[in-house]
Amino acid sequence: MRERLSVLLMAAFVVFAVSACGGGGGGGDQGEGGGGEQAQKEQAKVRKIPDYGDLRPGKYVTDEFEPDFSFEVVAKGWVLSASEERPLVEMSQGIAGPLLSIVIPEQVFDPKRVSEMASIAPPEDVAAWLQGHPYLEIEDSKTAAIGGVEGAQIDAVVPGVPETECGGNCLGLFAASDGAYDWVVFEEEKLRFTVLEDVGGKTVVVAVEAKAGDFEKFIPKAQEVLETVEWEDT
Repeated sequence: MRERLSVLLMAAFVVFAVSACGGGGGGGDQGEGGGGEQAQKEQAKVRKIPDYGDLRPGKYVTDEFEPDFSFEVVAKGWVLSASEERPLVEMSQGIAGPLLSIVIPEQVFDPKRVSEMASIAPPEDVAAWLQGHPYLEIEDSKTAAIGGVEGAQIDAVVPGVPETECGGNCLGLFAASDGAYDWVVFEEEKLRFTVLEDVGGKTVVVAVEAKAGDFEKFIPKAQEVLETVEWEDT
């Protein structure tokens, strides 16, 4: 929780600074006549993923995250809210909006000690672990593919969580082994996990996260990005 709040505040600062300098958000495209040739050239560039902040429409490639991957942003409004220096790439629709996360679950939080947020080694079958989690209510499960890699797609809701160290309404699921991130979900949210068991030898969890009432509206926006994902190590 502390990690996510600090990251969102940093992202907000970066977006504000970029906007104040006349960058980001497509303002420069208007000076070139809107969606003209210059705008198309800018969108065609392959950019390294930034540390934080506004993601202009275009193609991005990771630099430090492993396994390496690329993705494209078509619609405006995406903000990168977690740097790839962690084993986590996370973007939101606006500041503090619905989230699309790509996570390496180096550790998981023990459901038997959820109030302590005690982390343990990840299970061999992360999909089965999610499906059996006592604080997730599973609504659907099927096979799906992202970037040509098939995995288990699990839709779930968080009906309620006990008092925890992150404030009482959040549930820790994944963590980095060095403590670089705690990946949490919140009470009354809906999620779609896609667990890819072997992407360049690693387990990758792709998660779409939104308030239950916003989930169906957010899914097409997240899917638009996920359909462009290409893994470099497969």
